[in-house]
Amino acid sequence: MTIYCQKKNKPANWRLADLDQLLWADWGEDTIVFNGLSADTHLLNAMSLDVLLLLAKQPLSLDQLITSLANQWQQTSEQLAKPVSNLIHNLDCLGLIEPDFT
Repeated sequence: MTIYCQKKNKPANWRLADLDQLLWADWGEDTIVFNGLSADTHLLNAMSLDVLLLLAKQPLSLDQLITSLANQWQQTSEQLAKPVSNLIHNLDCLGLIEPDFT
């Protein structure tokens, strides 16, 4: 899923919705995040956690996320493109991330 910025006609970057509203707990294999804006708690798998941690550092495009994860996990971008695209859609629907058009 690629969302395009209408003003610049380029793919939008993604960022955390509001880092100050997220509370994290890491118990080794399991990580949960509580979103203070929605009052929802989410159990994160490894890919979800890595995407959120990358976006906590800086907004990234879908392609940049896929490249970073491919390097981190020693997989090809082609292997990760669809799962990461689906994950971005799900994280957006959960209100954990949002497009950044700046």
